[in-house]
Amino acid sequence: MLDDGGACKEKAVPAVGLVVRYSLSHPVWSGTLVGNTHLLCDIRRADVGDAQGPRGSGMRAERCCVRHPPLALIFDMDGVLVDSEPQHKRAKEMAFQKFGIVLPESVYDSYKGRPDATVLGDILEERGLSHRLPEALRLKHQFFESIEHGVRAVPGAVEFVLWAKSRYRMALATSATPRNRTKALSLLGIADYFEVVIDADGFQHPKPDPEIFLTAMKGLHLSATDCWVIEDSVNGLRAAKAAGCAAVAITTTFDANVLSAAGADVVVDSFAELRRLLESL
Repeated sequence: MLDDGGACKEKAVPAVGLVVRYSLSHPVWSGTLVGNTHLLCDIRRADVGDAQGPRGSGMRAERCCVRHPPLALIFDMDGVLVDSEPQHKRAKEMAFQKFGIVLPESVYDSYKGRPDATVLGDILEERGLSHRLPEALRLKHQFFESIEHGVRAVPGAVEFVLWAKSRYRMALATSATPRNRTKALSLLGIADYFEVVIDADGFQHPKPDPEIFLTAMKGLHLSATDCWVIEDSVNGLRAAKAAGCAAVAITTTFDANVLSAAGADVVVDSFAELRRLLESL
């Protein structure tokens, strides 16, 4: 924050012990962290300066996009609300095995947050097996349904949604199929809590393309500055930032360093931490 003379002021976020500082004479955001919540303020590289950074400095400082409470929260589902990533990965592995394909963990990580058709389609195309995509999708879905009994709610997710419902408008933006989305929300008992629901049938371009979040915002009739996206994957965070939203990452799938590097504005280890942050704004 700045006083009338442009001097550096401080804004404390007591619940998470964070102090954010900004100065016109030193146009760089910095955060002092006390606790486990990592609030990251963007410092973008640029070839030329702007009103907040001297021309030729190679830096442009931007105000932190989480400086005020959101009007809406947009949730991813798998890995955010439901702990289903291990089952999805195993089902893909079983499907690929039918084609003699074995992939390293890094490949599965690179596709987290993207639809089955994208993952299976890309891998099969690389091996000249594009014509067998329908079969591969059928197998993956069949295998997943046989092991989905192991899917559980992410700890604290249901409680957070119940708390947030009376305070924010809420949307769901997931790459899951309509069948899996319906099943998961029914399992959690929160199927009726989202004003807007976008699943794999609601967009053409998968994450990291921002289409899914732009579609959700259109349904909410809100702008990106009004929305926080809650994600667990690198692709999801990139999509959220491309849509212009504040991106909140939860460390259910990747560690904090990976999520920060992907562009997360806030990284939390739990929904309890996210609630404390929201209550402090």
